[in-house]
Amino acid sequence: MSRTIDEKVVEMRFDNQDFERNVSQSMSTLDKLKGALDFSGVDKTFSGLTNAANKLDLGSVGDAIENVGSKFTWLETIATGALLNIGASIETYLTNQLKGLTIDNVTAGFDKYADKTKAVQTIMNATGKEIGEVSDQLERLNWYTDETSYDFTEMVASIGKFTSAGVDLETAVTSMEGIANWA
Repeated sequence: MSRTIDEKVVEMRFDNQDFERNVSQSMSTLDKLKGALDFSGVDKTFSGLTNAANKLDLGSVGDAIENVGSKFTWLETIATGALLNIGASIETYLTNQLKGLTIDNVTAGFDKYADKTKAVQTIMNATGKEIGEVSDQLERLNWYTDETSYDFTEMVASIGKFTSAGVDLETAVTSMEGIANWA
């Protein structure tokens, strides 16, 4: 049995008659397929498609696309301008709000402090009083101006003039309050 297996494995035989019959059958099958697909008018069909494509004018389509594109550019310009205006308005609003919350109030406070310091020096020079006594009288005047609608800076300047003219400090402060009440 082993000799038979060895012969079949090693032996290779070419049967030409089987080969020709199988090739013939394959060729017949291919001819039937070619007949079923009918490629006879393909060259005319491609020629017709080429002629139709050559007759097609895409110029008007291109013009329409260009027209739509220009309208989008116009709309883009308008939208950009509107957004820039909105952005500028927001920036102006926020700048004014922040300035009102921070810089103006701080500046006004420093101005008031500078005026008070200058007035204290003027009053101290005119009356010969110590800083503690002058500050006490000006604090009294500052409280008065906060409770009323009178300007502290103007009142302190007037007290400086009174004391420079020889009026006592306490009398000058009381007089300013009286003048403001009378007014």
